[in-house]
Amino acid sequence: MPNVSQKVFFIIKYEQFITKVRPIVNQVVNLSYQLPTSKMSLNLLIIEDDPSFVLEVEMMLEGEREFSIQVASNLLDATKAIKILPDLIILDLRLQESDLGLSLLSEIKETTIPFIVTTAFNDPKFYKTVQEYNPEAYLIKPFDKLTLIGIVDRIFPNEPNDTVRYSYDGVFVKANKKYKKLKFSDINYIKAEGNYCSIFTDEGRVTIRNSLKRFFDRMPQTKFIRIHRSYILNIDAIKSVEFSSNKVFLEKCDLPIGRNYKNEIKKSLLLD
Repeated sequence: MPNVSQKVFFIIKYEQFITKVRPIVNQVVNLSYQLPTSKMSLNLLIIEDDPSFVLEVEMMLEGEREFSIQVASNLLDATKAIKILPDLIILDLRLQESDLGLSLLSEIKETTIPFIVTTAFNDPKFYKTVQEYNPEAYLIKPFDKLTLIGIVDRIFPNEPNDTVRYSYDGVFVKANKKYKKLKFSDINYIKAEGNYCSIFTDEGRVTIRNSLKRFFDRMPQTKFIRIHRSYILNIDAIKSVEFSSNKVFLEKCDLPIGRNYKNEIKKSLLLD
């Protein structure tokens, strides 16, 4: 039998072990069951070459939301920033004394990023052109704080989202007052449908209120790839890829490949 000194030694070692392990356990528990906070932190891209307007927008948003703001004042910087996939874009149609902002509309639409268009010119032709790209709002400068905050709150509701919880190996989706677990390995693909996402498994389809980008950010990046502005795909579900027709083939369906996602797909599948 161990003597007293040995027992004391074991007790000390056990306490040291528990001290080291407890933070890790707490971290896993929090990761698995923590709901999104009521005030989401949002990455905002402002495409604007007027510093005074950028400052004005920052003042409007101050105290209302937690924002990480990036500014692009020219076409090149804007194109690079869009590829990082911010949560929201505020786009001025006139950059560098021309209508360069218009040329970014198709690029923004190719993503699922919500965007707000601003302009100092009340031009019906501009308005008609922009509406083809489905912006969240078309604002004529100057506009007031409540107008901007109202649009942001509509795009990103401030209430906690209790319809989905994330764990280390899947998601818990709320349906009929119960949470159903969907393992990442069982998800074939996810499709964006407006402010909702539809999750497709072999058993069927589940729809939740969440943006595709936010859903993708919480998923294991080694197992899922974005193939289109409207689709995220489980790599293990792929049966074949046909770049000539821009399609990915699964067991029971095929999905489109967006032209801006081809290179990323090739890298992820080691086809480059």
